Amino acid sequence: MKRVTTLLFLSLILFTRCNDPKPAPKSTITYLHAFDKGDFILQFAQIESSLASLNVRKKVNENDMLIILINQINSFFSLPHNIPVTFKTIGEANAFYDPQTKSILFGLEFVQSFHEVFKKIYSTEAEIWAATRNTVFFFLFHEMGHAMVDIFNITVHGEEEDAVDNFSVYLLTQKFSDGIAAARDAADYFNILSEYEGEIPLKYLPVKDEHSLDSKRLYNVLCRVYGTDPDNCADLITKGFLDPKKAYLCQEVAQKNIQNWNKDLQYWIK
Repeated sequence: MKRVTTLLFLSLILFTRCNDPKPAPKSTITYLHAFDKGDFILQFAQIESSLASLNVRKKVNENDMLIILINQINSFFSLPHNIPVTFKTIGEANAFYDPQTKSILFGLEFVQSFHEVFKKIYSTEAEIWAATRNTVFFFLFHEMGHAMVDIFNITVHGEEEDAVDNFSVYLLTQKFSDGIAAARDAADYFNILSEYEGEIPLKYLPVKDEHSLDSKRLYNVLCRVYGTDPDNCADLITKGFLDPKKAYLCQEVAQKNIQNWNKDLQYWIK
């Protein structure tokens, strides 16, 4: 009789998990690794609007970089269902996660905007595209962060946009050997945009936007990058990005960011 009861209990767990993608109660959490039922699925539009868009798509996925990246992400996390990630022309320089369709859309116009920004600080196409791809990775992880918050019902304290920026830094610095360099390229992007913010009168700054100002996003990223590896990022102090008297605080900030995401995703990390 006890054997039948145990099997019935496990059957109920299986039925519940297959019909409800939300995290199961802790009493059943030991079974969750058996329920990896999805992946991030990379997609491209079958037809693009212009040769320029096709070239951007080709460059951002050069040497199958996006394919390799998505495969790596899928090796890190268990997902309850597939999440399509589509790169295509969308009519604006933007990327977003749609909680209704459980999918990520990344505009090729957004990729092109990174390329245009990095022309201001790099002279060769190889350098420009390397920084562009790294910034694409940062913003792709940002949108994946939104997906994680949604599908795993993660409680966010503060602004979600700031939280998923932190997720990007967490993922880059903890899962990729060259992730700090990638995060710093994204910070360069914010730094260039923040220069434009500096020319806008205070009352016209987009403080009502769901995203923090680019200057704040710049600091948030660099503080966590420095806190992750202060010995190799000391130039962030000498270049004036961080206050030498307060930079030590970034180590605590970075460690808390890592601990928080490890805790929030502990049942879903493979």
